[in-house]
Amino acid sequence: MIKTVIADDHQLIRDGFRMLLDREKDIEFVGEAGNAEEIETILQSTECSVLILDINLPGKNGLEILKDLKHRYPGLSVIILSIHSEDHFALRAYKNGAVGYISKDRASGELIKAIRKVYHGGRYITESLAEKLISNIGSDIEKTPDNSLSDRELEVLLLIEI
Repeated sequence: MIKTVIADDHQLIRDGFRMLLDREKDIEFVGEAGNAEEIETILQSTECSVLILDINLPGKNGLEILKDLKHRYPGLSVIILSIHSEDHFALRAYKNGAVGYISKDRASGELIKAIRKVYHGGRYITESLAEKLISNIGSDIEKTPDNSLSDRELEVLLLIEI
């Protein structure tokens, strides 16, 4: 059974994910969190295979939380969930230890597919991101302006754009 926790600061989103996961026979919804402290409490008291982690959480953002989690829970598979497109955060999330990245505009079936793939030891990458990575082989993808910013600088920049 794939034991899954969802961390998002919106209750409506967490409720929707719970309903989505409850329909799956091999995925068990075992907890939810709205901030970093709640994530820590759940992970200390609940067995979890996959964490769905929103980037935009109050206090400490998802990328900072991800770095902490990878040190303390190295076996935990983390899929980043975001309203931001893959262009802004996906590579950064993978470098910080995420095994998947899904934007909130994707179909629900894609999240289920990602959960199953990372649970079985794989990494989940969308077809569109894979195409971008392939097309940039040999170029300076690492030197794009947004990749030179720190995680916090990029977060602030995206908040200004909204």
